[in-house]
Amino acid sequence: MALDHEPASHDFVGRELCSILYASWTNLLLLFLPFALASGSLHWHSSIVFTTNFCALIPLAFLLSYSTRQLSKALGHTLGGLLTITFGNFIELVVGVVALLDGQVKLIQNAMLGSILSSYLFVRPLQLALK
Repeated sequence: MALDHEPASHDFVGRELCSILYASWTNLLLLFLPFALASGSLHWHSSIVFTTNFCALIPLAFLLSYSTRQLSKALGHTLGGLLTITFGNFIELVVGVVALLDGQVKLIQNAMLGSILSSYLFVRPLQLALK
């Protein structure tokens, strides 16, 4: 028995996924993701763990930014702004939580200082220039 209408096609989802993945050359760095996930549990050298995780975080940050922008278009300016604020510092939050669980308070302090300085040095002058 054939249905008159089919649910969302797998071809459509596949095409959308491919368009997202091929949108930027940085998405090639997603190849590091399985190695980054495995590197810690396989007890690889700490420099290899850092490098694979760093390379895997770059495209994930871009995909998070892209997803937030797309959701903002659909949800409007108010909810979009809230999403941008919430997920804008998600990577820093993850690094901070992992560092806190590992007892690396100095790393967290330096990361917060870097975030504050970059905000004042780069974001604030841009906001003032646009006024």
